[in-house]
Amino acid sequence: MSTRLSLRLLIAIVLAGVLGGARAVPTLEDVAGRLADVEQSYSDDAAKQPLVQTYQQAKAFLEARAANEAAAANFSKSLNQGPATLKDLAAKQAELAARQGRPQLTTAEQQLPATELERLLQAATTELTALENKLKSLELREQALASRPADILQEKSRVARRIGELELETGSASPAETDELGRARRMAGEAELAAKHAELAMLGQEQSSHDVRADVLVATRKLATAQLSAQTARVAELEQLLLARRESDMRDAQENASRAQRDASGAPPVVRKLAGENAAYGEESWRVIGDQARAIAERSAYVERRQRLDDDFARAQHRLKLAGASSSLGRILVEQRRQLPKPDALARQSKIREGIVQQIGLRRIELDESSRQLADGEKSAEALLRQLPADLPPEQRAEYDKQLRQLLKDQVQLIATLDSNYASYLRSIDAEEFELRQLLATVTAFGAYLDERLLWLPNAPPLGVNLVGDLSAVGSWFGRADIPGSLFADFRAGVRVAWFRLLGLVLVVVAVLRSRPRLYAMLDDLAAQVRTPATDRVRYTAYALMISSVLALPLPVLAWAIADLLHVSPEVSDVSLAIAPVLRVMADLSFAFLWTRVFLNRNGVAAVHLHWPEPVVRAFRRGLYRIGPVFIPAYAISSMFDWYGNPAFQYTTRRMLFLLAMGCAAWLSHRLFRRYGPLHHELALKHPSAWLTRSAVIWSTAAVLMPLALAVLAVAGFYYTALELSRYYLMTLLLVWTAALAYGLAQRWLIIAETRLVVERREERAAKREEGEEAAAAESPPTVVDIATVNAQTRLILRNVIGWSVAFGLYWIWKDVLPALTVFQDVRLWEIEVPDGSGGTHAQPITLASLGLATITLGITLIAARNLPGVLEIAILQRLRLHHGSRYAVTTLSQYAIVGLGMSLALGTIGVRWSQIQWLIAALGVGLGFGLQEIFANFVSGLILLFERPIRVGDIVTISDRTGKIARIQIRATTIVDADNKEIIVPNKNFITERFVNWTLTDQVTRVAMKIGIGYRDDARLALELLLAAAGGHPRVLKEPAPTAAVQGFAESAVELELGVHVGEMADRGKVVHDLLLDIQRLFAERGITIPYPQRDLHIHGAKSLPGA
Repeated sequence: MSTRLSLRLLIAIVLAGVLGGARAVPTLEDVAGRLADVEQSYSDDAAKQPLVQTYQQAKAFLEARAANEAAAANFSKSLNQGPATLKDLAAKQAELAARQGRPQLTTAEQQLPATELERLLQAATTELTALENKLKSLELREQALASRPADILQEKSRVARRIGELELETGSASPAETDELGRARRMAGEAELAAKHAELAMLGQEQSSHDVRADVLVATRKLATAQLSAQTARVAELEQLLLARRESDMRDAQENASRAQRDASGAPPVVRKLAGENAAYGEESWRVIGDQARAIAERSAYVERRQRLDDDFARAQHRLKLAGASSSLGRILVEQRRQLPKPDALARQSKIREGIVQQIGLRRIELDESSRQLADGEKSAEALLRQLPADLPPEQRAEYDKQLRQLLKDQVQLIATLDSNYASYLRSIDAEEFELRQLLATVTAFGAYLDERLLWLPNAPPLGVNLVGDLSAVGSWFGRADIPGSLFADFRAGVRVAWFRLLGLVLVVVAVLRSRPRLYAMLDDLAAQVRTPATDRVRYTAYALMISSVLALPLPVLAWAIADLLHVSPEVSDVSLAIAPVLRVMADLSFAFLWTRVFLNRNGVAAVHLHWPEPVVRAFRRGLYRIGPVFIPAYAISSMFDWYGNPAFQYTTRRMLFLLAMGCAAWLSHRLFRRYGPLHHELALKHPSAWLTRSAVIWSTAAVLMPLALAVLAVAGFYYTALELSRYYLMTLLLVWTAALAYGLAQRWLIIAETRLVVERREERAAKREEGEEAAAAESPPTVVDIATVNAQTRLILRNVIGWSVAFGLYWIWKDVLPALTVFQDVRLWEIEVPDGSGGTHAQPITLASLGLATITLGITLIAARNLPGVLEIAILQRLRLHHGSRYAVTTLSQYAIVGLGMSLALGTIGVRWSQIQWLIAALGVGLGFGLQEIFANFVSGLILLFERPIRVGDIVTISDRTGKIARIQIRATTIVDADNKEIIVPNKNFITERFVNWTLTDQVTRVAMKIGIGYRDDARLALELLLAAAGGHPRVLKEPAPTAAVQGFAESAVELELGVHVGEMADRGKVVHDLLLDIQRLFAERGITIPYPQRDLHIHGAKSLPGA
C-alpha cells in the first residue's frame, strides 16, 4: 500500500472515531416506527414512495451493521480460541496417527454376519464420501483464505474512503431540516455510516485473526486427511472381510452342490439335471465373487491413483506459485502431463461397466423368475416326481423323492445366494464407477490446468556454449557396444515370437518391389487414357491413387515391422522401447512423402488427372526429393526419442535435429511459396485479381516464418511448446493438402461430367444430320471443358463445403491449444459496468482474449456474409420458384442480417452494448444526416427497394429517357445495363422520388405499335388486311391479345396506319419489329401498295416572267 493511501486511511479512521462517537445512531426500532408513521400519514403514493425507499435503505444499512458486528465477534472469538482449537486438533491427529497401521475393525465387528457387515460397509462408504467432500471444501476454503489479506487491504481502503465521504455529507447537512424526506435521508446516512464503521471494525478483526484462522484451517484439513485415510482403510477391511465371508460360504455351498452332483450320477435324468443346475449356480456364484474381488481391487487402485494425482495437482499449483517459469519445473510438469491417464480410455472403461450393470440387471430378473417358480416347493417337487420313470420300485421312488426335495431346497438357497452376490457385486461396481468418475474429473481438471500453462513454460535450458561438449558426449554414448547388441537381441526375440507376422509383411514388401515396373506402367497407361477426353473416366483417378499408395508401401511397412518386433517380447531394453516409437513416426512420414512423390510424378495424379501446373508440380517434387531423407529421421528422432539416460541427448541433440527438420520445412516453403516462384506465378497468371494472389506476400511469409519460429522456441528452451506446435503444424499441412486434393477430385468429376454431356449432345446432332434433320457441317473433335466453364453455382457450393470443412478441421486440430490461450484473459484492457442480479452493477474486465474473440467473430462474419447468401440461393431459393429479383432481395437482406448479427456479437464481446452507444449513434445519425443526407437517403431508399420490390434484378425499366435491365441493387445505387451494354449508375433515391417505367414488374407481355403510311390512291382496307396477315404469321406475336390494325389519320404525304402486336418478352420486341417491317414491305410490293415518299405540292398564283427569261 502506498504512503499516501495509508495516510488517508489513518486520517479517515481517526476522524471516524472522533466524529462517530458524538453522533447518535438510529436503531431498527426507530426506523420501523418512522416507516409505520409514513404508512399512516401519507396517502399520496408519489410523496410516500421516496420516503419508504429511503427508510428501507436505512433499515438495510442497520441490518448490515448488525451482521458486521456479529462477524467481528466471530473473528474475535476465533482469535481467542485459536490456540485451544489447535491443541485439540493436534491431539485428535495424534490419536489417529497412533492407530495407523492397526486394524480399523473391532473384534466384535469382525464376528458379525454377512448381512451386518454389508450394513456397516454401506455406512462406512457413505461416511467416506462425506469426508472426501469435506476435504475438498476445506481445500477450497484454504485457497480462498490465502488470498484474503490483499483483498482485506483493498476493502479497508474502500470502506475508509466511503466513511470519509459520508462524514462530509452528514457534516454539511443541516440538523434543522424539518421536512420528512430530509430527516429520512439524514437517518439513512447515519445508518450507512454506522454500517461502514462496523464493517471497518470487522475487517480489522478479520485481518488480526487471519493467521490463527489459517493455522486452524490447515490443522483441520490435515485432520480430515487423516480421518479420510483411516476411513478408507476401514472400508477396505470391511470389503475384504465381507468378501472372505462370502467366499467361505460359497465354498461350502459349491462343495455340497458338487457332492450332490456326484451322488446323482446314476440317478434318473431329472435328478441329474437338477443336480447339474445346482452345480452351475454354485460355479456362477463363485465367478461373481471373483469379479467382485476384482472390482474392489480396481476401486482401491482408482482411489490410490486419484489421491496421488490430487497430491501432484496441489504440488504443481504450489510450485507454479513459488518457482514461476523455470525449465526444471517445466520438465516436471511435462512428465506429469505425459503420464496422465487418457480421459477417453477412462470413459471407455465407464461404458464397459454400464454394459456389465445392464447384464447383471437382466440376470437378476431371470433369477427372480426362477425363484418365483420354486416358491411353492411341494408343487415343484410333485412336478419333478412325475418325470421319474413309472416302473421304479417304491423304495427307489421314495429315495429319489427325498433327493429331489433336498436338491430343490438347495437350489432355492443357491439362487438366493447368487442373487445376493449379484446385488453385492452391483454395489461394488457402483462404488468402482463412482471412483472412476472421480478419477476422470481429477484427470480432466489436472490436464486442463497443465494445458493452460505448459505451452508458456520452458522445459529445457537454452542452447549455450556447451553445445559441442554435449554433442561429443552423445557421440561417445551412442558408440557403446551394448546398444547394438541390445537392439539385435530384442529384434531376435521379437522374430521368435512374431515370425509369422514378419514373414507376411516381408512377402508383401517383396511382392510390391517386384511389381514396381508393372505398377509404373499401369500409371502410364492410365495417364494416356486420361489425356484423351473420349476415354477419360473418374475411376481411372481412383485406380491411380490406389497404385500410388501401393508404390509407397515397402519402406514404411519395413519400418512398422521392425518397430513392432522391437517391443513384442515382454522383456526389452530401454533403447528398444525408445527407438520403436521413432520407427513408427518414420514409417508414417515416409509413407506420406513417398505417396506424395508418386502423386507428383510426371504421369501421376497431380499433373495428368488434376491438371495442376507443371512448374508447381516439378518444384514440389524436387523439393521433396531433397528434404525427405533429412527431414524424416531428424523430425522422428527429435519428436519421439524419449530416453532419459543421457540428458545431453535429451536437451541438446534432439533440439539440434529439430532445428534441422524445421530448417528443411522452411526451405521447402520458401522454394514453393516465395514471391515470383512457381506457385505465385501460376496464381498471378490465372487469377490475377483473386484475394489469394493479392495476399501472396502475407501467406508466403507466414509459411516460411512458421517453422523458423518453432526453431527459435526450441533454441530458447521452450522445446515442449515447439514440439506440440510442430505436430499441429504438420497436421494443418496435411489438412490443407487433403482439402486441395478433395477440391481437385471434385472439379475433375465435374469436368468429366460436363465433357461427357458435350460429347452426347454432339453425337445427337450428328445422328440428326444423318437423318436429314439438320444441315451437314464440319464437326470438330470433342475438347476438354476448362475449369472456368464448370457451372459457377456448383463450384460455389463446392468451395463453401471445402472451406467450412477446413475451418472445422482447423478447430479440431488446434482445439487442444485453446486452453493455453486463456492466459490472455489475464491481460486486462479496460473494464465495463454490467448489471447484476441484485439490481446493482459490477465491473467486468475486457481482456486481450475478448479482443481476439471479437476479431475472430468479425472474420467469420465477413466470410459468412460473402458466401452463405449465395449458398442459400443455390440450395433453397432456386427450388421455391421465386423470381430472380426476389431471390436477389432475400440474399441481399440475409447478407445485411449476417453482418448486423456479427457486428453485434463482436461489439458485445468487447463490452460495447446498444444501451451504451444508442445515444451516440443517434447523435451521429443526426450529424451525418445533415452532412451525408444524400448517402443516407440512398441507403434507406435501397432498403425500401429491397423490401417493397418496385424493381427487381432482371427487370427492364425506363427512367429519365434511359432504358435497360436491372443488374444490381446495392446500398447506394442501382446498376442498369442498356442495349449498348453500358452500365448506368442510378442513385436509389431516384427510384423513390421520380417516375419510372417497369416494363416487367407484373407481366413480361408488352405491346409493340408500328406506324406505316400508304399512298392516298391505295386501298386502305387491303393494306389493313395485309398488316394483320403479316402479324398473324409471325411465331413470336401472341395470339392473345390479338393483333390490331387501324387507320390513324391522313397525313401530308400518306394515309397513316398503325399495327399493334403483343410479344411475350422484352427481348423479342426488336426482333419482331424487324421481321414485321420486312414482311410488310414484301406484302405491300406484291399487292401494289406503295409506301410514299414525303411529298409537297407547290401552287403558284399570278406568276410573272422572271427576269432574263
